[in-house]
Parts: sequence; structure tokens; C-alpha cells
Amino acid sequence: MFDEFSSGAAPRFVLGETLLSWVMRGLAHNKLRNPHLFREAINRGLSVPKRVLPGIVESWPFPAFEDIEFDCATELFKVMRATYGTDGVLLQQLFAARQSRLIHIHYRHAYCSTCLKESMRRTGFPIWRQSWCYTTTAFCVDHRRVLIRPRNTFTPERRIWDAYLYSRGERSVKYSLSDRRIAGITIRVQQWIESLVVGQALNEGVETLYGLLLAKRTAFAPGGIASAGFSRTQQLLCKVNLDLHERIEFGLNDSDPYQRMGALLLIGWLSGIVSPEEIVYLGRHNHCVHRTLPPSPQQLGRLVALALSAEEVMVVREKLVNLREISSTMMSSFLEGFGEAASRSLRSNRPKR
Repeated sequence: MFDEFSSGAAPRFVLGETLLSWVMRGLAHNKLRNPHLFREAINRGLSVPKRVLPGIVESWPFPAFEDIEFDCATELFKVMRATYGTDGVLLQQLFAARQSRLIHIHYRHAYCSTCLKESMRRTGFPIWRQSWCYTTTAFCVDHRRVLIRPRNTFTPERRIWDAYLYSRGERSVKYSLSDRRIAGITIRVQQWIESLVVGQALNEGVETLYGLLLAKRTAFAPGGIASAGFSRTQQLLCKVNLDLHERIEFGLNDSDPYQRMGALLLIGWLSGIVSPEEIVYLGRHNHCVHRTLPPSPQQLGRLVALALSAEEVMVVREKLVNLREISSTMMSSFLEGFGEAASRSLRSNRPKR
């Protein structure tokens, strides 16, 4: 089963690489058996309705692409098994998602340029990492640098090489002590959230809060605190009237890495993972943190509630209650502020007799 991989007839597996990256690497080096089958599977998986324009991410709903990078039931995985006789369990171990918080394949534009350049030097191909494909990832853990999301987004089949060429034209940036400090703090929160057990109450509460902080701004509703305050570029306004669930899903997928960083810092602040001293330091040296961080957790709770309608408040309040499992005075203060604002919103919308 592994003869092809050990003899050089196919690319060796690289830990943490997506299957699409592995296939594209094999095609680029002319090292795949039945390459026409792999190309056909990619083209079929990434085919979209004619009304959807590839590369336009401010549209709704999401393009109907298969997740050929992580979904082991797709045609690309079937071609892989049939061509090389590769065991399905092995493919699951190598390429299946490590967590449920996957970004939609059409929105996976953020990457670490240092990782791409290093993999190009080692393997002759810019390898795309699985870790960049999650909604909770803002920083590269290996290089402690915020991920890059170019202004002009790439379609999935062109993403890898376009991202590499874009990274080649970037100026080298010298990171300051505060940049390294904020990277370490954010990665700490990032890894804590990723360690939560899916299906448990605490995970549901954290996911709900994270989604609210990144909720998409539309012409009919305000965006989340992190989505509005931590962006370094002008975000496109979605002109479609979306409900709360859709605004959250859109925000989670379309957020800039700096916005994800902001949401992670706010959750770390409330949960006690980020100490008050670290928050003071970040507020002193980072303009976005100083500008966006509310004066108190209670005020943050009020701001989150004010961005919701009375009906949305009723849905969200039941899920945020799960955050009480975090024994933090900051979180208790946040929930108190949210509860007060939510109660006022419900009373004001109650029909008068």
C-alpha cells in the first residue's frame, strides 16, 4: 500500500497538510498515478452554480462547493483510495478535521507566508496547512505571526499558488516586542478554545459568544464587537437581510485574522486566561485593543445585547448561560451586564395592554 509513497512515485505525506494541497503538489511534480482522475474530481467538487461568481465572498448564501480538503466522503478522497489502495482509516488520520470549527472552503484565504516560503524551499511546493482552515485560528503557532488574508481573495483551485506569489511580493516586517506578546497571548486563548470538548455546555457557550463577537454587519443589523472594532481594512457591507444564525455563520467564515484575534482576546479577558496586567499592556501598545476594549466586562455584556433584537436575545441568552461554568468574576460581570440589557430589551418589546 505504501510502495508508491516510499519509492517517490507519489509525494510523501506531510503532517498537517490538506489533501487538496497534497494532490496539487503531486500534479505539479507529475508524481500522481491517474492524474486526470484527480483533476476531474477537483473540478467536479469545485463546480458552482452559474449565478455565483468565484472570488466574491460578500455574497450569500455560500457557494455550493464540496469540502474536498476535509470531507472523506467526497470524490477526491474516493479517487485517492481507488488509485493507491490507501486505507480509509489512514486518510481519516491524515486529512480529517481535528475540530468542528471549519471555515467554508470558499473562504479559506488566510495563511502564514513564512510557512509557504519554507515549504517551497524544502519540497518545491507551497504547502497549505490544515491549521489555517479553522474559524478560531488567527496566528501561526510555529512562527507566532498573524495570518495574512490578501485584499483580493483566491478561488480554491488557485489559492495555493496565488497566495505564494502574493507572499513573495510582501515586504519583510520586523515584529516588535508587543507584536510577539500579543501573538503569545492570542495563541494561548486559541489553543484553549480548540481544546474544549464538542457537545459540552461550556463549548456551546464559548462558540456562541465567539460567533456574536464576529457576527457580520449588514444593512439591517450591526456587526459583532470584534468584527467592527479590530478590522485593519474596510469591511464590505453585506446588503442582504440575514437572520442572526446567518450573520454569525457569515462572520465566522469571512472574518479577517485581526478580527479573530480581537474575539479571542475578549474571550480570554472574560475567562481569566488573559490577566488584567496583560490586558493593560496590550491596551497601551496596541491601538485596536485600546480602541475596542470596553471599560468593563459588564459594559461589554450590554453592548453585545444591544446589537440583538428581542427575539435574538431570547435565543442567545439560553446558550450564554453555559458560560457560568467558567469561574471568573469577569465572566460573571459580563453575564450580569448582558442579562440586564436583555431584560430591558424584552420589556420594551412586550405588547402594551
